[in-house]
Amino acid sequence: LDLALDSNSVSSYGPSIASAAMLACIECSRSPEAIYAYDFFMSGDQSAASEWQWAGGDSTAVIPLRRDLALQAMGNVKKGGFGRDAMRIFGEILGEDSPLSTNALLGLAHSLEHDGDWQSSIQLLKGFLDSVHRERSTKWRILSDALELNKSDNVNDEETLTRSEQNDLLANILASVMRVCYYEGQYGLAILLCSIANNSYDHDWVDYKENETAKAILSQKIVVENDQILEAYIQSLYGLGCRRIVDELLNESQNGRNITVFMPRGSRQKRFTHAESWINAFVAMGRVLEATNAIRLEGSNISHESRLLFERGLGRAMDHCIDSEQPAAALYLFDHASAIVAKKDSSLAERFKTFFGVDDASDYKKTSEAIFQSDDAIDLKSLRLSDPVLAAIIKAHGKMGQSENARSAFYDGTLHSDDSAIMTQSANNTLEALLDIDIDECMSFLDAMDVECVNPSTFVLIAKRYAQNGTWPKIGEVYNRARSAGCISEELGLITMQAVCESELLDGK
Repeated sequence: LDLALDSNSVSSYGPSIASAAMLACIECSRSPEAIYAYDFFMSGDQSAASEWQWAGGDSTAVIPLRRDLALQAMGNVKKGGFGRDAMRIFGEILGEDSPLSTNALLGLAHSLEHDGDWQSSIQLLKGFLDSVHRERSTKWRILSDALELNKSDNVNDEETLTRSEQNDLLANILASVMRVCYYEGQYGLAILLCSIANNSYDHDWVDYKENETAKAILSQKIVVENDQILEAYIQSLYGLGCRRIVDELLNESQNGRNITVFMPRGSRQKRFTHAESWINAFVAMGRVLEATNAIRLEGSNISHESRLLFERGLGRAMDHCIDSEQPAAALYLFDHASAIVAKKDSSLAERFKTFFGVDDASDYKKTSEAIFQSDDAIDLKSLRLSDPVLAAIIKAHGKMGQSENARSAFYDGTLHSDDSAIMTQSANNTLEALLDIDIDECMSFLDAMDVECVNPSTFVLIAKRYAQNGTWPKIGEVYNRARSAGCISEELGLITMQAVCESELLDGK
């Protein structure tokens, strides 16, 4: 390292000595010094390096290898702090259509993991799946050995990753993403992403009974073949309160006995008690993903009947996610499903009936101001949305404290609605979100609501917020409006009686 940091050495040996020094630091578990060396060499202060030429070459010829090693080093620093820099370097690599090594890509994943950046981690996984496995976007040029970057101009398809190497890399990236989701309390997302990634890892779908959740999990090839994913899966289930399922997995898995279950530190030690809701969500999500895969493999446009059946299953799965306090999983499930469904298939009605059944909750549809921004993010304004799915999206945003997004989702999602479309659930969920923004705006929204959208719970929500704020006189007005609309309920009556007791009235209480 001392030799490489001497500008005279660069003049004598060429800029490759910089890469040699960085690689030596990484292999000696001294990654912070490798990062320091990278910053030193790339600072522009090295006149000898920038002017060095040999057989017509210059220092820029070794920059791809330096960047690759820098990503590896950043991912090795467990205290974090390098996620932003790693993303910048990765952006440069993609912008130049340069290759990178598997270790560099894992270094980026680990940098984001150590920073707790679960949103960017998910984007990385999604980009990898789209580019390498689905080939739906510009193909990333990934090599197994970083030293191959020095001859990157001659890289061809035969020198890129084999299918087995792609699967190994997918498993390692997924494990990192699941860990950061778990540590940040996004347990449902970790499990959902595993199911999505498994379809790229192994295209076979295994049918199972609803009461065999553990067997369904172990039917995923990516789980049983990778201990780190099994461990992350078990930790996520434990975070959701699914201890019975955890016990079954530990007993049925050959590797389960070696896994130690623990909870996140600090404020995330809260124990969730939504196990039943999440098991329902898991089953419903599985059906949505199976149907989505069928749509992707078929073609053309979806028939109206098929779309209604698909929306029904999608909306129900989202509602179960929200009920289990995992609204981000609900939004990502929609984003994943609708991005595929928006482009495909007709006449899948019979198959959808076997996936979802036809006698459950009402019809559902799509939307996304996606929580994870991407090039193919779906614009709500371009979609015709059915009420239950739009309502689920609005509710999910509200649960995540994103009241402004909930309001935007309603207005964007109803842009193409005609007069015959009564968006009862969506309107009421939006009204609840507006209570967190401005109660006066909420009352104006109520004035504009279609009379058919109003129900007793509409007025209870507003009365509860006034009671919470101690604005007791306003509750009488809410009660009178509810009575005029024929929406009196016992709960509203009790809140109004409390308001009377709390208020100073000239004519007595």
